[in-house]
Amino acid sequence: MTIVAVLSFAGAAGAQAEKGKHSAEQKEKFFMAKMKIIQQELNLTEVQTNEFTPIYRSYDNEMQAIFEKHRVAEKKHPKTNINDATKVVNLRIEMKMDLLRLQRRYTGKFAKVLNAEQLLKLDAAERKIQFQIMKRRGHRKGKNNATADNAAAATGTRL
Repeated sequence: MTIVAVLSFAGAAGAQAEKGKHSAEQKEKFFMAKMKIIQQELNLTEVQTNEFTPIYRSYDNEMQAIFEKHRVAEKKHPKTNINDATKVVNLRIEMKMDLLRLQRRYTGKFAKVLNAEQLLKLDAAERKIQFQIMKRRGHRKGKNNATADNAAAATGTRL
């Protein structure tokens, strides 16, 4: 699990979530799509999938709560001068620290279901998800996807 992966998800989902465009059904479909990639990348057994999914769902929910808390806090700052910019940068750093604490807490929970190889592969699976989100987000906005493609190539991740 990487902060880059989760930050990308927040960026991709944040704009639509802010406008209230994600229904519970859409969120569930997105979660299940993430789980499918994780299941495939980690080669989870059916038993592991059944045990891992509720743990990962809890992790994902807590992660989303962190994103929302910090998005709301950051939105309160106008970002028009160096003091505001400094506050925003510090808020972003605090969000990363909150995410790292969450990641640390859940690593032990994940390790109760996954073997060593799978636990290490989880990070790569989340990067793969992140790059797919970046690619789709860039595509929707008509942006060049070269950055996501180059990053994927550099890490050996297929999009």
